[in-house]
Amino acid sequence: MATMMELVQPREWQSANGSGTEWVRLGKAWVKDDGTASLEFSALPIPTLKDGKLETRVLMRFPKAKDDAPRGNGTPARNNRAPVDDDLDQIPF
Repeated sequence: MATMMELVQPREWQSANGSGTEWVRLGKAWVKDDGTASLEFSALPIPTLKDGKLETRVLMRFPKAKDDAPRGNGTPARNNRAPVDDDLDQIPF
């Protein structure tokens, strides 16, 4: 029997309001009892530049429970869009 795990990549970000780490889901891994793993990527990891060297880090973790899962698709720009205001059509130009 195999255990399903998530493939994730930490991406650090900085803005004028602070900094943090975003965890990007890259796919799934199935780990067998003998320790071998089968990886299925739905997105490719992006290398980052650290200390003058390119580094690509992918981590395997147990999936979070649905209650702990973030809402939306993980893309902040899409999740934070302002609602559409139909009154804008009434502005004369």
